[in-house]
Parts: sequence; C-alpha cells; structure tokens
Amino acid sequence: MAEPTRQAHRQEWFVDPRSPDRRMKITWHPDDSLAVVSLWQGPTCTATFRLPARDTARLIGVLADGLADGWHVAPPSTTAAPSGLLGRVRGWLARHRAPQAPLTLINGGS
Repeated sequence: MAEPTRQAHRQEWFVDPRSPDRRMKITWHPDDSLAVVSLWQGPTCTATFRLPARDTARLIGVLADGLADGWHVAPPSTTAAPSGLLGRVRGWLARHRAPQAPLTLINGGS
C-alpha cells in the first residue's frame, strides 16, 4: 500500500511584478519541519528549495531588517496587515533566533 501524502498546512503565493506568469509559492510543512519555496512560470514549477525550519528565523530576520532599513514599500492599503506587524516579527525573531557562536581566529591571526 502506498504511503499517504502529507498535506502542507499553510501556503502563500507571490507574483513577480515583472510578469504575472512568474510566481513564487511558499509552503509550510510542519510534519517535516521545513518550508518549501517553489518558483513557477505559468502552470509549471521550475525550481524548489527546501528551507529547514531552523533557518526560517534567519530568512525572516534578513527581510525584517531590510524593511526596517528603509526599503521603499508601497503605502499600506485598507486591507493591509494590522499595524505593528514588524514589531511582532521582530519579537518572534528574538524568541527563535539561534545564538550565534563567537568568531575565533585561526593561527593567532590579527
């Protein structure tokens, strides 16, 4: 008997502003502790990347820091996410970011 297929619990589509045929799909797979990023051209998936859950905080951190550093983002519409989203993302990162090991010099370099 074939093994049952696991269903993704959450997914979100993003459209490339250069062409509506170019899309990216993010799918969260909690049973496998990973997110899958897939790139689409029309109805065809052209590439996938499996992002382990332990690395998602780092990805979110890069995006949140970029927004905080002043990426030019369109003004929020009336259907935008509730205010304070960046603060909630930063709070989540503070709780989930893996500690960074200190740098050590090899061969006593300076």
